Amino acid sequence: MKMRESGPTRRQVLRGLAGALGATAVACGAGGSDEGAPDGGSDGGGGPDGGARVDGGADAGAPARPRVGIIGGGAAGVFTAWLLDGAYDVVLFESRDAIGGNVRTIELDVRGQAVPVDVGAQYFGPGPYPTYVALLELLGLSGPGSVATHEAPATITIGWDGEETPRFVSPSVPGREWPLRESWNAGGVGTFAQLSLHGRRFDEADGDWQIPLEEWLAGLPLSVDQRERIALPWFAAVYSGDIEQARGYSARSALIYLSRSLQGGAFDEVTYRTLVPGMGEVLRRLVEASAMLTVHTGAAVERVEREGERLRVVAGGRTETVDALVVAAPPREAASVLAGVPGAEAAIAALDAVEFHVAELTLHRDPIYAAPDPRHWSFFNSAARGQYSETSMQLGVMLAPAPDGQPIDLWKSWTTHRDRQPAEVLHEARFHHMLPTPASLRAQALLRAQQGAGHLWFAGSYTLPFEAQETALLSAIHVAEGLAPASANLAALKARLG
Repeated sequence: MKMRESGPTRRQVLRGLAGALGATAVACGAGGSDEGAPDGGSDGGGGPDGGARVDGGADAGAPARPRVGIIGGGAAGVFTAWLLDGAYDVVLFESRDAIGGNVRTIELDVRGQAVPVDVGAQYFGPGPYPTYVALLELLGLSGPGSVATHEAPATITIGWDGEETPRFVSPSVPGREWPLRESWNAGGVGTFAQLSLHGRRFDEADGDWQIPLEEWLAGLPLSVDQRERIALPWFAAVYSGDIEQARGYSARSALIYLSRSLQGGAFDEVTYRTLVPGMGEVLRRLVEASAMLTVHTGAAVERVEREGERLRVVAGGRTETVDALVVAAPPREAASVLAGVPGAEAAIAALDAVEFHVAELTLHRDPIYAAPDPRHWSFFNSAARGQYSETSMQLGVMLAPAPDGQPIDLWKSWTTHRDRQPAEVLHEARFHHMLPTPASLRAQALLRAQQGAGHLWFAGSYTLPFEAQETALLSAIHVAEGLAPASANLAALKARLG
């Protein structure tokens, strides 16, 4: 299945933001964090002179503008800082030695040449990511003629460990029509045709976010085998890897990537994109462009206190007093730093109710988790074993060729539940990701009801029904609309959306 991405217009996406972010929209109808620093390379940082100030300048005299503090230097925190730049003096606190969070760009040695590779957040496309694509266009990293973006078909293979023949190999027209002619593939083709058709209708009809995936699947014209051996393992592989856990996902959340990619038909071409310099370049450019931003790295927040109508942040041996505070840290960390802050009790309870899972990722060279026959390989390959179904991405097809012009031989695999480990490991990482369950979505609604109360705001992909660069940016837009609706950068992004 070669698929073309389309979807709602950019204006429709932004117009629907109020509904997506409204407290009742998710509750009644309707992000992750990483562990440890990368083994090498860069995940972004402070800009050079003329851009953001890094560990300096914040306490020199009285500020000319009101001040906003941001806790967390991941994508949501940096997006928010850039959107507020010019309207506020912004001071950002990041506990690690460099900004990045789930944005983890490292350099790998490929035949003696350094190649940037994203360990965490990486892929994007115009269907599920229209706002993020607009930001990349503003930064000159995407759009016609851009050499910073690489694009390739997002093909899929679904299999079971120990079985020679996959349960599904997606057709790709032109160039990979043969899966349509294989009798063993008919069940998979039919499954994805139904998921595409009904998933798109469900999303367009603003379906109930609280319906569990298993219940939604039971209403489709699918056999038990199609539901249990193809659909549920695929949804599990996209998220936590646990098939039993997948049954309880919010169906609409779980379907987002599919329903907003396959707008033209189940087997239209879908392409995904990656950034040649890596996603760390996005954050680097935003920091560099933020003239009124001060970044404190290596500054874990020890406590937050109230000082009249203002807030005092104690972090990394320094104290900063701000007029408003944006918490862009992962929920557990956010709840911890706000403990004891008067008026934050409801927000803390909501943060504690967001459900998460741990994901272990490995970059490696051997195709240990791919189908036995290379003809069956796709970009996205999942193999189920017992209760678990995890992904192994043929990363080389999604990366631009190495500087020597040759393709990059590289796989990116989720290894949390694997019984075998790769032989040629190049890098390992661990992340916490939100589980898109009805309980998480109810917690998000409660948290959004607290936005701005007591001058506290919250940003992060975990505040919206699916976790991606898109939702990290949408969460930052919501904060900027509350704090700085006349922001020049916010206006520029909305204009780009059209």
